[in-house]
Amino acid sequence: MAAEVSSAPRQAPWMTEAATAIVCDADGQPVRAPSRAVASRFVQVSPLARPAAATPSSRNPSLQPFLWAPLAAAECRVFASSQAAFSKTSIVQGNTKVVSACVIGPRAIVRGDIAQVSFGTFVFIGESAVIKPPMAVVARPVGQAGGSTTTTVEPLKVQYGDYVAVGKDSVVEALHVGSCVVLEEGCVVGSRSVIGDAVWFRAGSVVPPGATIAPFGVYAGNPCLRVAELHPDACLFDIREVVCELVVRTAPFLFSTGES
Repeated sequence: MAAEVSSAPRQAPWMTEAATAIVCDADGQPVRAPSRAVASRFVQVSPLARPAAATPSSRNPSLQPFLWAPLAAAECRVFASSQAAFSKTSIVQGNTKVVSACVIGPRAIVRGDIAQVSFGTFVFIGESAVIKPPMAVVARPVGQAGGSTTTTVEPLKVQYGDYVAVGKDSVVEALHVGSCVVLEEGCVVGSRSVIGDAVWFRAGSVVPPGATIAPFGVYAGNPCLRVAELHPDACLFDIREVVCELVVRTAPFLFSTGES
């Protein structure tokens, strides 16, 4: 028998009233997702997750930390085949692969010259953000006998999933970033860290080197702590909407009818 949660969680500014009631079974596990019309499904587990209220300037308040004036086609290097736009003031070096719908903002840096950096579909790299492959110490045998080894420092390939947004001034040296991941402004992700799917980092979050970030959560602080849960059945749609709208609003010319 299902029972409604008796105490409503504390609301963050991006929550709607409909998101405060989750139907659970006797063990406290959700038995159904809220209506598709609900904008966000963040369920608070710590008061640290409650940010100062902000007045949004867009339909979706979660976009507020990322918005800047839309880029013009003349300000970008446009790749029509992959629907990608790199600001002419950005630095995208070496082996950088894009699937489609990728926007790299002004003065952002992608260090594909160190090792391969691969972006999935709908990826947004904010102004002055830095994407850098991590380095690892690798032990290799010396000679054929294999009795001794030598150590070298080698770069590692990086894979970003689909629907990823990296906020302004963030520095990311992760080994892997899953799908539906959002980093707000000024985040730092340490070397060789692994970020799971459906993760939201609040502004200024710091991920220690080598950390593994579990999926379906909101993280904040230095070092970052898990401060809220994301509804596993519904949050993926919300984060996709946020990142898609962010890419479309920033580079509308990529999606204009008749654009070559």
